[in-house]
Amino acid sequence: MSAARLRALRPVVRLAARDARAHKARSLLAILLVAAPLVVIVGFLGTRLSTPPTRQAALAPSPTAPRP
Repeated sequence: MSAARLRALRPVVRLAARDARAHKARSLLAILLVAAPLVVIVGFLGTRLSTPPTRQAALAPSPTAPRP
């Protein structure tokens, strides 16, 4: 980003920061509404994809494998 663009964003960031400080509960709830679903999705995928398959599932034939 160029310096001119950063200077143009400065008043907007200042107003947003002032609003966040003035309304702490509302800001916290907005952050939680975004963060909570992300934590759930990442946690689910992390635990689901990191568990090894069971022996039965690993040895099961592929559904697309040709039958003898």
